[in-house]
Amino acid sequence: MEGEVTQEVNESVAVESSPAPESPASPAPAAVSASETPATWTPSYKVKAYDNEYEIPEDFRSYINQENEKKFKEVFERSFAFDTIKQKYKDAHSKYQDVSGKYENISKNLDKLSKYVEAGDFDSFFSSIKIPEQSIQQWIYNKLQIQSLPQDQQQLYTKNSEYQRQLSSMQEQYEEMQSKLQEFESYKQQQAVQQRMSELDSAIGSAEFKSLAESYDARVGQPGAFRNEVILRAAAVAQSTGKELSVQEAVQDFAKLVAWNQQNGSQAAGVAQKGQGRPTIPSVSGKASSPVAPQVKTLDDLKKLAKEAISQGQNY
Repeated sequence: MEGEVTQEVNESVAVESSPAPESPASPAPAAVSASETPATWTPSYKVKAYDNEYEIPEDFRSYINQENEKKFKEVFERSFAFDTIKQKYKDAHSKYQDVSGKYENISKNLDKLSKYVEAGDFDSFFSSIKIPEQSIQQWIYNKLQIQSLPQDQQQLYTKNSEYQRQLSSMQEQYEEMQSKLQEFESYKQQQAVQQRMSELDSAIGSAEFKSLAESYDARVGQPGAFRNEVILRAAAVAQSTGKELSVQEAVQDFAKLVAWNQQNGSQAAGVAQKGQGRPTIPSVSGKASSPVAPQVKTLDDLKKLAKEAISQGQNY
């Protein structure tokens, strides 16, 4: 009996002292690819308010980071919009003062005319409204002549006068409708222009063209220069060919030209740096053409120069 107890105790001690089975090793985290680097953040200091473009003042730019850029833009958009609203309020208040002054003058004149009529002072009444006395006499004479006509002729004259008044009223209504139609057409054109400008800003601000547009503006030294050139070139195409480019086509067209100029400009700068140690005199070789390079003003000029450069390279 004692031997069995001793054997059980030894077995339990052996079980407790035996090492625990090793759990399968967890897989090592996959190494982050070196190519998956986060995109660099480029701050943008341009804001829009009431279809106008502004820039955040330089004093506040040092406080802007990737996390609070959106809030800063919202604050300055409201600030610039407030300036526009303030100016519109001043303009509206000025117009109200003008209209209010005119209304007071009209009201005073009507009160004065009413007093002339009440007092029977028709000389002052007609003189105030600047109706010549001869015209008044002619009107009275015509009235007396009509009263002397037979009844059927008087009725005919009355109907004719009524038709004339209706015709005049219809003419006024037609002119009013024409005026409202012109205002509506003008409003539609303004809405179409605003919609197109919004699409243009959206296209230029896209990832495809944003960096190119900003670098162009910085090189020219004028905010919105890229946008203005896109508009001018699209207008020139519409005027010369009758084709109206879409917003995307207009931006792509000018972006290609800017990229081409940047690429060839850098290549020309590199060639100039290589040849600085060997100054040469241009050879005119009896040609009538001037050694001075022609000015490049249009895309056709650039294409022409490229063809000439290719043909000259083949002759060497």
